[in-house]
Amino acid sequence: MKGTWSSEDGTETALDLRPNGEYVRDVAEILNGVFINGARPFQRDTGRFSVSVKHQTITLHPDGGAADEVFAYVYTPAPVLNGMYLPGHEPAAHLTLTRQPPPMSHIAFSPQHFTSVQSWCTADADCTRELGDHTWTPYFLNGSHPVCDVSTNACVNQGYPTGGGDAGAADAGPPPGRCDTDADCPSGQACNNFVAIACFQPPYCGVCQ
Repeated sequence: MKGTWSSEDGTETALDLRPNGEYVRDVAEILNGVFINGARPFQRDTGRFSVSVKHQTITLHPDGGAADEVFAYVYTPAPVLNGMYLPGHEPAAHLTLTRQPPPMSHIAFSPQHFTSVQSWCTADADCTRELGDHTWTPYFLNGSHPVCDVSTNACVNQGYPTGGGDAGAADAGPPPGRCDTDADCPSGQACNNFVAIACFQPPYCGVCQ
C-alpha cells in the first residue's frame, strides 16, 4: 500500500504513504461546493502510519498530538497486463478506506475510494522527496530538476543539469544508457520508450538492462 493515492470519489483528497512509515495527507478546502478563492488550496496533515494485516486496518498517527485515526482497508493490486504497457497507461491499484468509530460510538463513516497515482504534490519539495525515495520514477528523462505542476498536482522533471551550473550553459543531456530520442543512443541502438514490468525504469537505449 505504500505509495501515492488520489481520491476517485470527488472528495479531492490525496494520501501519500511514504516508505519510511510517514504519511502526508492533503484535503481540498471546499466551501459550499466550490474551491475557496477559486483555486485548489489544500489543508495538509502529516504523521506516521502503521498497518495491521491481521485486522485489515491502517492507523494514522498524526503529528502534534491529535487523536489516531483507524481505517479498515480493502486493497486491490494493479492487474498485470502481459508484462508490458505504454508509459502513462499503467494499470492502477485501488484502495478503499473506511474510518472506524471510537469504542462505544455509533458514528458511521462513508468509505473513501482511492486510485494509485505516479506522484502527488502541492510544492516542488514534494517532488524532490518522492524522487529521492523512488516513489516517483519519471518515465522520460527530459530533466532532472523535479518541479510541481500545481494545475494537476503532479510532479514533472524540468531541465537537464548543466555542466557548470550556469544559466546559459548547454544541457548536459540524459545519463548514459537513458534517452529521450534515438539521437541520445549509440549508433545502431534505438530509444525504447516501452516500460516492461520486469524492467521498470525510464526509457533506455537498446534492450532492457
